[in-house]
Amino acid sequence: MSRKALKAMKQRVRELTFRTRGRRIEQVVAELRSYLLGWKAYFDFAEVRSIFKELDSWVKRRLRCYLWKQWGGRGYRELRKRGVSRDLAW
Repeated sequence: MSRKALKAMKQRVRELTFRTRGRRIEQVVAELRSYLLGWKAYFDFAEVRSIFKELDSWVKRRLRCYLWKQWGGRGYRELRKRGVSRDLAW
């Protein structure tokens, strides 16, 4: 897989997960899922498992940042609402 292809993919994911985009997380995930499934299908024949694993972590981090921005100053409360322990939420 070329660096150019990776760069283009990351740029598209950045566009979809831009933190001030003003969309619900469900919409962002649906758009992102559609794009990533197509991208994976195209590059699936290449031996790039380690790259997929790295990209998976990167995309998850982008989504966490998106949620955190939507929550504003309520991050701790939102995590506690979702069942995260006090120690981990802090």
